[in-house]
Amino acid sequence: MFIFTGKFDWLSYSSNDTITIVAPGVIDTNQPIWGFWQWTADASGRSKPNAVATRVYTGKLDWFEKAQNEMVTLILPSGLGLNAPVTLIFQWTQDTDGTKKAPYAINSSLRAYNVDQDGTVKATVKEYNMQGEVGYYIFSVEFAKDGKEMKLGMKNPGGDVDSKAPYKLTLSASP
Repeated sequence: MFIFTGKFDWLSYSSNDTITIVAPGVIDTNQPIWGFWQWTADASGRSKPNAVATRVYTGKLDWFEKAQNEMVTLILPSGLGLNAPVTLIFQWTQDTDGTKKAPYAINSSLRAYNVDQDGTVKATVKEYNMQGEVGYYIFSVEFAKDGKEMKLGMKNPGGDVDSKAPYKLTLSASP
């Protein structure tokens, strides 16, 4: 077992709060890793609620020549809901500056949230800061009713979409 602790900041929800990461076994592909923390205040305004990473999805991402067969991780620390926090992480095979294995991560929230009659949840994810939208890409997410799989879409401001999209991600961890 590996246990890591530290401090983190995330938008207006967390300011210098403690986070604990627990890897219950060997740190390896497809092994669960749990995150536990306290928000300064959650999206409902509750002060100091505890949180646990409730859903972690992983899959592969292809974005033209910039990302080829790269791991993508989507973390929903508070589950699904309008404005629920979401973290999306992957690396570029080579970014536009020519940097190989360049990391890409955004902390955002689920926007344009909708639940279809069949129970499918659809939402968008954009990168925001306190001044507004700052991200280049727009991501769409679609979660199957059973929550075991999801589809991740990605497009640039010109509306370009890679031919391998949408990307299938599967539930890798849930408490």
